[in-house]
Amino acid sequence: MVRQTAAVITFEIVGGVLLLAIAAAAALAFMLARGPVELNLFKGEIERALVEARDGRDVDIERLTLQWSPADRRMIIAADNLKLADNDGQLAAEAEEAVITLDAGSLIFGRAEVIEVKLRNGWAQYFPNRMDIRRRSLARVRSAHPADDSGGVA
Repeated sequence: MVRQTAAVITFEIVGGVLLLAIAAAAALAFMLARGPVELNLFKGEIERALVEARDGRDVDIERLTLQWSPADRRMIIAADNLKLADNDGQLAAEAEEAVITLDAGSLIFGRAEVIEVKLRNGWAQYFPNRMDIRRRSLARVRSAHPADDSGGVA
């Protein structure tokens, strides 16, 4: 008799958790259907993760949103008016929009870890041989992963 009660309670708990997950997904889908969802509460954490990924160089985000991307058919985190600084604190790159990819595993543990940043409609300085400074217009630039020093965004 006790085992049946424990099994029923376990199934009720699992069912309740699944019902909450489905309700949260439906609420998120409804909010995204009405337009971008502001994520300014997490803006500081995302900026800190970008600064860490860029070896301490400053990053400034004007507006952070969660959006549905029809082109990619997935949710994206978009940063409007992203500004990246060089080692001296001078503006080294700027983009009207940046699509930020975060590591889902690190989000489970309550921290943001940047995987990739795609910049759109902006410019970036790059240093191909550290002697030649060039400024290029860009449609899309992928940031260098911290372990990859192949010449991504400075």
